[in-house]
Amino acid sequence: MTVAVSLHPLLDVLRVDFPYYTFTAGNEFAWRPDDQTIIYAPHEPSAAQQLLHELAHAELLHTVYELDVELLEREAWAWQYAERLAKQYHLTLPRSVAEDHLDTYRLWLWKRSQCPECHQTGIQTTKNTYSCINCRYSWRVNEARKCNLKRYRLD
Repeated sequence: MTVAVSLHPLLDVLRVDFPYYTFTAGNEFAWRPDDQTIIYAPHEPSAAQQLLHELAHAELLHTVYELDVELLEREAWAWQYAERLAKQYHLTLPRSVAEDHLDTYRLWLWKRSQCPECHQTGIQTTKNTYSCINCRYSWRVNEARKCNLKRYRLD
């Protein structure tokens, strides 16, 4: 269980400590490197921890990624950095919060990599394409982090 922390005092401190980022309320958490904006969802139960996670992405200079495993790696790094930030700001970031969020990415990666033909795990060849080493089937996937996964056969 995550202990709810009042977000506004933390935001006030972060805006002073990190004046080069814009902190904007939204419906979900995100780091937008193009305009140096950290978007936060103030009504989430773990809002303070997730805010530190997005700040960690910014501080780690995370931008685009090519392979899904790179995204998972960046997410793990950002949660590790967020744990350090939490200590700095005298907050608790239970490991379970980070692991629960990382599990969503692990599941996303696993689903994308499942061969639609033989259901074995395929390998990613480019940003949105996979190939099965078992049956030689190749497919393209949509982003599917916020919507249903779709896989399309490549000829």
